[in-house]
Amino acid sequence: MANIRDVAKLAKVSPSTVSRVLSGSARVSEQKCKRVYQAISDLQYDVNTATRSSAPKNSSSTLGIIMQKHAAIDLAGHPAFSTAISSFEHEVEQQHRRSELIMLDEHFHKNFAILDEHAMDGYFILGTNEEQEDLLLPYLKEKHLPYIILNRWVSDKQINYVNIDDAIAAEQATEYLIALKHTRIAFIGGNKNYRNSKLRIAGFQAALRHAQIEVESRYILQGEYTEAYGYQVGDELMALPNRPTAALVSSDII
Repeated sequence: MANIRDVAKLAKVSPSTVSRVLSGSARVSEQKCKRVYQAISDLQYDVNTATRSSAPKNSSSTLGIIMQKHAAIDLAGHPAFSTAISSFEHEVEQQHRRSELIMLDEHFHKNFAILDEHAMDGYFILGTNEEQEDLLLPYLKEKHLPYIILNRWVSDKQINYVNIDDAIAAEQATEYLIALKHTRIAFIGGNKNYRNSKLRIAGFQAALRHAQIEVESRYILQGEYTEAYGYQVGDELMALPNRPTAALVSSDII
């Protein structure tokens, strides 16, 4: 089983740098962060164990960071995720508390054992899909456990979340392209099972309908919020006959 020294060796950094990346206790360059997270992914390093071991020994409470497993492993490719986690962990450490990363896998829908095994005083949720959220949020609400979910809009007003209005943002962005006289506009989105993905495409389609522009399914492409998908979908668009003249891309990474 890999240890922190193995991660450091593969990432070509010091073990202390790996600890700082995982705990968010100090500034680490984006390049080094990417190498560390790539090494974690390559070695299948147990991030949960690492986070527990790097937590302050005199912490008064523990806060869990809940993520979908693949999102947690691919943090190097998601600067928004890594920045949010780093900021959260920095604040947690400033308050002399501990944090642990809890990764939900594809079997999460069958039981809540992973949450029962990692009982926390509160939870920070990001990078989960709609199916996981529909199970997770009622569970935390029923248990009266403090939590907040990032980058998601939820219709239940008793759910604690921080987010922009994805539908209106996408609609306004599309209206901007229409004002520039574009009528063949592509929508390039990430994982279609995410709540914000559904809201973004809804805003895009609403703007086209208001402008009486036909929504063409061949111009709607959805995959993953990754740089690799950006290259893939770029090739697909360029190969289209009568290809679009503009695109609404719902992720900086794509």
